[in-house]
Amino acid sequence: MYVQITTKCNMKCAHCCFAATRSGTHMELNVFQKALSIAIDRGDSFVIGGGEPTMHPRFFEYLKIVREESLRGSFEILPFMVTNGKAYGKASRLLDILEDDYELGNEVISVNLSQDDWHEPIDRRIIERYARLKRLTKDTIDFRSVKRIAPSGRGRHKQLDEMRMIGSQCACETPLVDPEGMVWSCGCKTHLLGSIWDENVFHDYNEEFAHEGGKEPFPDP
Repeated sequence: MYVQITTKCNMKCAHCCFAATRSGTHMELNVFQKALSIAIDRGDSFVIGGGEPTMHPRFFEYLKIVREESLRGSFEILPFMVTNGKAYGKASRLLDILEDDYELGNEVISVNLSQDDWHEPIDRRIIERYARLKRLTKDTIDFRSVKRIAPSGRGRHKQLDEMRMIGSQCACETPLVDPEGMVWSCGCKTHLLGSIWDENVFHDYNEEFAHEGGKEPFPDP
């Protein structure tokens, strides 16, 4: 499950499937807690997503909640998030938490730092700290490079046709919960399943039909 805690981002990458900007919406705590409980009950994966997740004013509170559940063994797969690392203060604080986890021998959350031509340059010190943790942890900390452009958001721009991989459908093939608590079949946000408060919202969900009921897939180049 992809839980989009914010649609705000401090970058404006040309490929962004959500067309995120500095304008957007933040997810309320009760919606986040509901999404988390459903993911745990379903044995689902849990992704803290955005936008840029650290732009949420309560990001570290939400992160703490997820980490506590992870330490309890609530997830079969480690919770995951991707950050662009641009906000130096928040990036440093996140790294402090990850480094403490390593020192304590805890595998609590998996974090990737976006590093590719799509994303704006960030402070070199942040990159170096992630590189060090990557060498130490091997699996939980890594770098992410965009290799597939999803045909949604700014990724639909015709100028990107030659860079879109054949057969690409969506950047998020799992259910997505947006900041308002609406549940979409995938990251394309073309098939609305309902509200997270609907007890049966996932009753008939099938990943094979994630795009059913939405717009026609963007044609392969």
